[in-house]
Amino acid sequence: MRDRGEAIRWLSDRGYVAFARDWSIGESVGIAKRLVDMGDGIQAYQPTLIWIYPSEDGGCAVVPPLIPSQDVPFASLGEAVAYALGFLPSQETA
Repeated sequence: MRDRGEAIRWLSDRGYVAFARDWSIGESVGIAKRLVDMGDGIQAYQPTLIWIYPSEDGGCAVVPPLIPSQDVPFASLGEAVAYALGFLPSQETA
């Protein structure tokens, strides 16, 4: 994967919720299995929301769910996406 847009398209084509967000951790990608309407205008990412962001060394890092202080570095965006998907149910188990 060459860039954030390509990663988002790749994930979306495989049924994941994926989107861009520019904020304090940089030009990141959010990934979840699904977006659920909870009522009263509230939506929730399920089962969890995972972030991938650019690291200072030119690679990427993944913010694993429930351990936000333990970001995991990767040399490429593709490696980061593969790792992040390990926290989400596969298409077969969703």
